[in-house]
Amino acid sequence: MASCLRRAHEVEATARAAQLASLSFTSGIPLLIVLSALAPRGRDVAERVIHRFHLSGATAEQVRSLFVSPTDEGTVTVIGVVLLFGSMVGMASSLQVIYERCFFFPHVGLRARWRSATWILGTAVYVGYFIQLRPNVYSGGTNIVRALLSLAGSYVYLLWTPRIMLGPRITVRRLLPYASLTTVAVTILVLVSPLYMPKAIEDDAARFGMIGVAFALLSWLVVLAFLLVGAAVVASEIDRRRRTDPSGGLSE
Repeated sequence: MASCLRRAHEVEATARAAQLASLSFTSGIPLLIVLSALAPRGRDVAERVIHRFHLSGATAEQVRSLFVSPTDEGTVTVIGVVLLFGSMVGMASSLQVIYERCFFFPHVGLRARWRSATWILGTAVYVGYFIQLRPNVYSGGTNIVRALLSLAGSYVYLLWTPRIMLGPRITVRRLLPYASLTTVAVTILVLVSPLYMPKAIEDDAARFGMIGVAFALLSWLVVLAFLLVGAAVVASEIDRRRRTDPSGGLSE
């Protein structure tokens, strides 16, 4: 525990998590809007949020009002794509720095642009498909097959993300603890979110108006970002201990 806390201080975990949450908010909303516009038969961004957090009544209406869509879907798509690309490139850079610091690699930047482009495409697929597979247990979601597919997709995505960011500098085997820890942490967050998010959105909306809904969603992303950074810190310590023998040398 003490070594993890020291490592968290070294990588500036709090600042990194706050930055990641901010970038997640500015990229996540455009991403959902674009995906909704490209899939006319799918639910729009408001309905996805309402379903995921099991919102109802006045709270659901507040979310719908926040994400009200203009009538010109083509405009929404163009603006959304522009915002999405810029913010997700920034998010990719932020994630790369987090992984580099946690796993003791020097920062080299996203020199291979195909890595950030590939990650953006993979993230769009993950958000658009695998997240939607996860049944909402508070709405009678008991489809075991869909739940397992969603978990498998999350695990692969969370294993692939740091691998694509760090490239050949790290092996997949060294990232297995990170993928496992993050998958468990995110799954728990998703399961408990419907228990407190409706009240949080309702309270923030009553206190700050419509912008309070955005505050509540941002607070959820802050928790998610801290889980991601925290898992990276713990996984890096596990990796360091595995690779270092009692005498201080690297183990085979």
